[in-house]
Amino acid sequence: MKIMSTVPYVEYGEFLLNCIAPFVNVYFLFLLRRPFFHLNLRIILGSFSASLIVLTISRVVILLDSFSKCLPDSLNTAVNVVHNTCILGLMDASVLMAFERLIASLFVDKYENVRNWWIAGILCGLAWSFNGYFAYFLIMLVRTNDISKYRVPSMAIFVVILVMNCVGIVAFVLISRCNQRRWKTDLQKNLSQRYQIMENMRTSRQLLIALLTDFVISLYLFFVMFRLLTVEDASMNVLSQLFDICCALMAINMPCLFIRTHPRLLAVVKGHWKMACCSKGLSLTASSSRIVSVVPLQKKAREEGNIYFNQFEKSWGRAVVR
Repeated sequence: MKIMSTVPYVEYGEFLLNCIAPFVNVYFLFLLRRPFFHLNLRIILGSFSASLIVLTISRVVILLDSFSKCLPDSLNTAVNVVHNTCILGLMDASVLMAFERLIASLFVDKYENVRNWWIAGILCGLAWSFNGYFAYFLIMLVRTNDISKYRVPSMAIFVVILVMNCVGIVAFVLISRCNQRRWKTDLQKNLSQRYQIMENMRTSRQLLIALLTDFVISLYLFFVMFRLLTVEDASMNVLSQLFDICCALMAINMPCLFIRTHPRLLAVVKGHWKMACCSKGLSLTASSSRIVSVVPLQKKAREEGNIYFNQFEKSWGRAVVR
């Protein structure tokens, strides 16, 4: 009985999805180089996106091994541990993001100037270490014949991870409500602090949409593992295959959700798309295309720089009228 079983023919569609997902996440990592979010949040989002890349690549290797049986047992075990580490990372992703947003809301007047990137790096490293150790424990557990011996501690750890994910989602909602209340009542604060409060509101709302999707995936994983650990000789083929397809779809859609809910990110992506389309028409005159492309880029940069200020100016006017 294996955690990641496969269903015939359906796995070919899953293989295609897992081949597409890394390119989407690599592009999202490229976008995170620019300061659309705070540095610490970009590190956490980068770690999350990297886990999606490793998740899909390792799943491709597992599927190829299921087709040809080319991997030795030791390497197959290592790939499964890496794959399950990334799956567990999906379950506790909201914890780090909620903690970062909590700090940003509590220290709204100072947090924007904080550049201690190593704190977020250490937290991400600890999360990867915990998930890796637990993934190895689960693989060794499933490959033994005495699952009942470790059933209770395994379920306890999964319950703790699920509760932490729930706490992260609730924290996001509370942080968003708190920032809205501060925005309406703290009219005496200076312009920079009110701008940062508005940024916290916007970021929490954007992350909440994506993390609700992640929470649904976590619930499904909990259900799959609950059946695996509690039902003797349960057939996990269909459940595990559906879960792997959901993970592949999630790896493609999560970066798209982050981009779709962020106006500046969406504007940059549209700019890249327009540049890619225009470059095909200007390929015959490379020198002139470089000269022509400067003006739209400058205009796009000015529009991108003013989009948040214009929205903030409108919201400031509405707050004063109230």
